[in-house]
Amino acid sequence: MYERIRPVHDLALHSIIGGADTASALARELGITEQAVAKTVAFLEAEG
Repeated sequence: MYERIRPVHDLALHSIIGGADTASALARELGITEQAVAKTVAFLEAEG
């Protein structure tokens, strides 16, 4: 069902659950750019 989920998506979800509630906070937590965060969040939203 979730074949397209990658490790970064799992890390993002754990960070969000852990309190990263803004793109900036999530980018800092994951060590990626805010643009990459936007793409990751868009993917997660699209996948449900």
